Amino acid sequence: MFKRRDLLTATVCATLISCAPRYSSLMSSKRPLIIAHRGASGSLPEHTLQGFELAARQGADVLEPDLVMSQDAQLIVRHDHFIGVSSNVDLVFPERRRTGAGVAGPEWFSEDFSALEFAQLRARQPWLTRDQSHNDLYAIPTFAQVLELRARSEASLGRALYVYPELKLPSYFSSIGLDPVTAFVAMYQRLRPDEQARVLIQCFEPAALQRLRAELGPGAFLTQLLPAMQGELAISMELDAIARYANAIGPHKLGLIDASRRSTGLLERAHSLGLKVHPWTFRDDQPVAHFNGIEDELRAYFALGVDGVFTDFPDTASRLRS
Repeated sequence: MFKRRDLLTATVCATLISCAPRYSSLMSSKRPLIIAHRGASGSLPEHTLQGFELAARQGADVLEPDLVMSQDAQLIVRHDHFIGVSSNVDLVFPERRRTGAGVAGPEWFSEDFSALEFAQLRARQPWLTRDQSHNDLYAIPTFAQVLELRARSEASLGRALYVYPELKLPSYFSSIGLDPVTAFVAMYQRLRPDEQARVLIQCFEPAALQRLRAELGPGAFLTQLLPAMQGELAISMELDAIARYANAIGPHKLGLIDASRRSTGLLERAHSLGLKVHPWTFRDDQPVAHFNGIEDELRAYFALGVDGVFTDFPDTASRLRS
């Protein structure tokens, strides 16, 4: 009887996951997505499997890993290709520090390490004002491991989870003989169609997104990230071009609501072109000054009609959305 019950539970979970909506139905929902920015990165070191798992349990709909390249062309989950601030590489490979790659001062760079060497490293909380007690405990995952974690979390939670990878610095990596677009496309195409439907893709570089559109076809969901300092008028003028290859934009949150707490019009313009809007980044410990704390800030953006929010604290955003 116990085995039959286990089999029934597994069957129900598998059915829930296999019937997960394609991105079109997910994105047509009026329920804004809670996007776990680098996992539950306000509570645990960013970009760790433990942080992504915690985010899922806190109510996140989407797990957001940034992807850099290793020396052997593997997709490694880190925010920057300089990894000294977010890992214990200084203890494990102190001699590998160097200058270059457009970074002021000596650093350790992802492209100098193989995936096996990354497996020897442990993550650190880069925000010194946040809890440091989990430093040097958790491994640095590959993108493949995040996808595996997503599958395990879906089964345990009984609901679909989306993964929202950001390709970091594709033109830089290509210039040194590493091509993250090729590596990503190969991994994406190995996924089942229902798994592909739960992968949303983002990048700051239009050329990389345009290439992904050509290689992955119209079924892939692509988001054009927008620079923080770009003016709203300039962005609005670019939206027609963006809408020809992307499904969404990811602007800085200050591009949507001004200091007088009025809409800048960017969200309305994007929506008129069929683009979803996912602003970044909401942080409980760094609310915008013209709001009365993070709860007031999130409520304002939910009321504006954003389609999702990137947040370091998915538990707070999930609670307020409810």
